[in-house]
Amino acid sequence: MSTTVKAAPLTYTFTENINFTGEERGSSISKQIDSGIMEYSRVVRRINTTNFMAVAEFASTPLDSGSQFDLEEVKYIRVTNLDTNHVLAIAFKPTIGATMTLAINPGHTFMMGSPQAAFADSETVPFRDLQEIGLRAINSHVDAEIVVGSH
Repeated sequence: MSTTVKAAPLTYTFTENINFTGEERGSSISKQIDSGIMEYSRVVRRINTTNFMAVAEFASTPLDSGSQFDLEEVKYIRVTNLDTNHVLAIAFKPTIGATMTLAINPGHTFMMGSPQAAFADSETVPFRDLQEIGLRAINSHVDAEIVVGSH
């Protein structure tokens, strides 16, 4: 059976429109990854407030489910809080060491490039590979979207 899913280049653009005291301070940056990228996209509904839910898992070899990725092949990650009133927590769990957690305000987005060698505990502790991304609602159930671009 043939597939209709095709790899394509990935281009993302971040544009700011900021005006401080009458002066334009915005900017725009664009990044293109020319090689074949496959997109994984998922809307996660009613994320609970008690435990972090794993929405992406990473390893150094190809894995076997839709939310598992080869760490070396991932080039882009985006998590968007789709809720209009409540905060979403995102946890980045490295292979060893402490988990890093951020709050994503209602309607906001967190983006990053390749997660490989993305975390360090300090200047003296070596960088660690990302093992998992988890999501948890702060005050009330929320919906979120996760997008991963990978070879």
